[in-house]
Amino acid sequence: MPTVGLPGVRKKRAVVDCCCNRGCCEDRCVPLVVKTVNGQLAEVPNTDCENPLPVQLNVTVTATSSYGNFTCFNNTGVLTFKTPISGGTNCWQGRISGSCTDCNGATFSYVYDIVLCCRNVDNEYTISMVPVETTCPAETLTETAGATTCDPFLISGCWSTFGGCFVGCLDGTDPIPSPSFTVCFEIYEVP
Repeated sequence: MPTVGLPGVRKKRAVVDCCCNRGCCEDRCVPLVVKTVNGQLAEVPNTDCENPLPVQLNVTVTATSSYGNFTCFNNTGVLTFKTPISGGTNCWQGRISGSCTDCNGATFSYVYDIVLCCRNVDNEYTISMVPVETTCPAETLTETAGATTCDPFLISGCWSTFGGCFVGCLDGTDPIPSPSFTVCFEIYEVP
C-alpha cells in the first residue's frame, strides 16, 4: 500500500500488518515452497516475490518473574523455516533450552519450541511457545500479532503469564506459591 509523500519516495509505516502472501509486507513472501522438480516433490527457494523473508530468523526471549531474581526462560536462538519435506508445517521453528535455580535452590531445566506461522487470512502471525521436556508452561502458549517492521522483519510481544513451575517456595518455614512468569519474544531478521 503506497503512502503519500514526495514523488518517487516511499515512506515506511510505523506499524505494518505483514503476511506471507504476495502483495503484503512490501511484497515479501515465505522463503521456501514445495514444488515438483524432475517428478519429485522438493523444497525450493520461493521466487513468487523479489525479497522473500529469510530461511532463518533470530529469536530472543526474556522472562519476568512475579517475584525474585529468576533467570528461567531467558534465551536466544534461531528459527528455521521448515516445509513438510523438512519436517515442518511451513513455519519457522526452533528449540530453546536452559536451566535456572528455583526458589528452593534446586536446578530447574526447561526445553521449549518457538514456532512462528503465517495467518494469511488475518495478515498476521501466530507465535507459539510449545513445552517439550518441561511441565512449565503446562500447555502451548500462542499469541497473534502483526509485524512491527517488514524489511528488516521484526515481530515482538508477550505470551500469557503462567506459573506452577516449581513445587513451591519457602519463606523461612512458611510456604509461598511459586512465582509466575511473563515471557516476551522478539523475532527478527539481521539486515
